[in-house]
Amino acid sequence: GEQAGETAKLAPRDRDGNLLLPAWDELSEEANTSFDKLSALYPEFSGDPVPVKPLFGGSIFRYLGAKGVFVPFTAEASADPGAYAAALPMTLCRTLAQRRGAYGAEDAEFCAFLACERSDDPLFRYAADYAALMSCYRALRAQDESLAAELWKSLPPLLQADILGADAHEAPYQGKVQEAAQKVTDAYIAALEQQGVRSYGKVSDALIAWYQTRYQKTGN
Repeated sequence: GEQAGETAKLAPRDRDGNLLLPAWDELSEEANTSFDKLSALYPEFSGDPVPVKPLFGGSIFRYLGAKGVFVPFTAEASADPGAYAAALPMTLCRTLAQRRGAYGAEDAEFCAFLACERSDDPLFRYAADYAALMSCYRALRAQDESLAAELWKSLPPLLQADILGADAHEAPYQGKVQEAAQKVTDAYIAALEQQGVRSYGKVSDALIAWYQTRYQKTGN
């Protein structure tokens, strides 16, 4: 929470505190640049930069619970431009991770985190910390709701506002319609030998291990 709270302050915002997004082409370019930087450390992620396309009919995919789509048959990566600003950089990088070989949903999520975390763009770095926080928070809430409530109280107001903003943004697309639609999406993803919609974000163990490793190396 502390790390996400710090990067939340650096992300670009308007006068009301809402996150500001650059043009789509700039987002796509930065997502590719982030993976280029990651590939300097892990050559497995090297590849030709390919624009992430705006997802046509994005609102339909919101009902499916999917913010981005990678089509292996055409090697196209697409993302919903209407996704919540704090989550959009991770969505772009997740589809690029799949294009560069991380086909499993959990693998793609963690690789997207690594790419965003190495970005020079404050919005991308915040998106990485925001996604890490939400993944671990959901895992904690599933195990101990009272402890999760204490964590929530400790979060900075700006970070709480972003989380509540994300909930409000996604609320119209949740419910029985999304639950039914997710079964269709899960079947499609299963056909690609992935783990389904709900596996996205279930990377808390990997994230905790990553943060512990970084702490041991840097001491901060």
